[in-house]
Amino acid sequence: MSSEKVVIVSNVNHHYKQYQLFGKIFERLKKLTTSKAESVQSLHNVSFEVPAGTCCGLLGANGAGKTTVIKLLSGLIQQSSGDISVLGFLPKKRNPQMLKNIGVLFGNRGQLIWDLSPVDTWELVGASYGLSAKQVKANFLPLAERLGVMHKITSPVRKLSLGERMKCELICAMIHKPKLLILDEPTIGLDAKSQEEIRRILIEEKVNGTSIILTSHYMKDIEDVSDSIVFLRNGQVLYTGNIAHLIETYKPGFIFESGTQFSISEVGDARQVGGRWMLEMPRDSHHILNSLDFSLFGDDFSFRSHTLEEALLGLQEDKEQG
Repeated sequence: MSSEKVVIVSNVNHHYKQYQLFGKIFERLKKLTTSKAESVQSLHNVSFEVPAGTCCGLLGANGAGKTTVIKLLSGLIQQSSGDISVLGFLPKKRNPQMLKNIGVLFGNRGQLIWDLSPVDTWELVGASYGLSAKQVKANFLPLAERLGVMHKITSPVRKLSLGERMKCELICAMIHKPKLLILDEPTIGLDAKSQEEIRRILIEEKVNGTSIILTSHYMKDIEDVSDSIVFLRNGQVLYTGNIAHLIETYKPGFIFESGTQFSISEVGDARQVGGRWMLEMPRDSHHILNSLDFSLFGDDFSFRSHTLEEALLGLQEDKEQG
């Protein structure tokens, strides 16, 4: 892992203005010109870093501040205070050299032009980065083949399904081979097989030196691709670091599960989840397991580590209690 930091976010705050509009339409329009806007703080002293060639997963509920962070890193909006560096540049200045080396995908807002085909858009975008049509084709062909959209790349974008469009949007973000990919929910609307292929592509991009910032509500995306995570809640960073440390800190131990209802006197009663019975075991519970009669379970039992999602719930419970 390189010691070079491609992204540095330090004590960043962001405010935006919001009008409180109620009542009938004419009253609301009148208030736009007579009412004072309310200042809303969307980010509170956010800090994190992304080393070169790694992936940082941005996590949090809807409204936590993930999209605001992505817009700040892309230079689409400016922070109210604090410092941001992307590839050594200040995003708010939108330096052409920085823009040339980042690729951005917003899950709810794409670059593809509705009435053109994906190929037409890719060529337009590629030309804006100084790529020839030949270079654009060499860049998109392997991705289009892997993602199974070769038969759709000459169709108008408006005729593509959500999944097909998202695949083509990802290709668009990667068409110029950027040093930094900023991806907001790149697997939304995709089937499990396509999600897995995108994860493979992103892992390969990391191996080739590309840095990635990734948001997703699919924990599998984050677990498989990310080297570190930033967990936001109400615009504040609750955790930044690697996933293993998060699990070890907030959900140590493991899960003992079986298809048979059971209890262990030293630990408690198993709870039923989706037709299986599960019991959280403490980290040092080997002596407890050694005393169990596993013949009661037959072959229907297993052990597993806590998931990222379980650790995040444990983190939030800890913060609420603290």
